[in-house]
Amino acid sequence: MINALNSSVSGMIAQSTKIAASASNIANADVIGSLDTNAARTPYQALDVNITSTSERGNVGGVRSEIYVREPATTIAYDPTSQYADENGFVGAPNVNLTEELTSNIVASQAYKANAQMISVINDMNDALLNAVRTDA
Repeated sequence: MINALNSSVSGMIAQSTKIAASASNIANADVIGSLDTNAARTPYQALDVNITSTSERGNVGGVRSEIYVREPATTIAYDPTSQYADENGFVGAPNVNLTEELTSNIVASQAYKANAQMISVINDMNDALLNAVRTDA
C-alpha cells in the first residue's frame, strides 16, 4: 500500500506543478517585450511541465515533474504602438493559448482529484485490514 500511496501523492504534486505553470502562463499571457534578446524587457517565457515515471530510477510507482521553458517560448506579434516594437512594429509575445491553458488546468485538476480519491481508497483498505486483524486477535 505504501507504493500506491507514494504513486498517488507524487501524482498530486505533479498535477499541482502543472496547474502552477499553467496559471503562470495565463497570468503573464500579455507580457510582451522586445524581440531583441539583449533588451531590458523581453517577453514572458511560456512554461510547460514534463511528467515522467520514477519506476525507471529503481523506485516502485510514482512520477516526477519538471518545469521547462516551452519551445518556442515566444511568438512575434504586431503592435506598432508598443514601446517595445521594432522599426516594423513587431514585438515578442508569450506563446500562450488561453484555451489550451484552461483545458490543461481542467485535465490537471481532474487528475489531482483522481489521485486524492485513490488516497481515500488506500485509507479505507488500510482501515479494513486493521479491522480484520483486530477481529482475528
